[in-house]
Amino acid sequence: MNYIAEMEHESYTRLRKVMTTLKIEMSDAELARKFNLLDQHIRNWKVRGVPKDYLIDLADEWSFRIKYVRDGTGEMFDPLRPYKNSPEAQVVLAMQHMDEATKYQVVKISDSLAEPEPKPNGHNPPKATGT
Repeated sequence: MNYIAEMEHESYTRLRKVMTTLKIEMSDAELARKFNLLDQHIRNWKVRGVPKDYLIDLADEWSFRIKYVRDGTGEMFDPLRPYKNSPEAQVVLAMQHMDEATKYQVVKISDSLAEPEPKPNGHNPPKATGT
């Protein structure tokens, strides 16, 4: 009797690589439970690929790039991933939805609020007061 070895879909293999990189140890059964799925669903992912809806949920939680898992292009992670929840990242995200004039005003205001760089001799200029 000849058995054909079941090939693992590339997107599932890349998802597992992301999990290994993040040191997420989770069996297929645990992955199924995470989404309230049957084990058969995960077996389907292995054969047919990871569905986009689940990739979106996992990418939000684990901060990997969907395009990497889906088709193997680009970087596994966004280089700014460690700063994802920083105040700076939140400002950048908000600014992506602003027109140029509003962005200019935000930058101008933030520059006026920024701490002055310390001078080499240890003396700092006095803080500007709002007028």
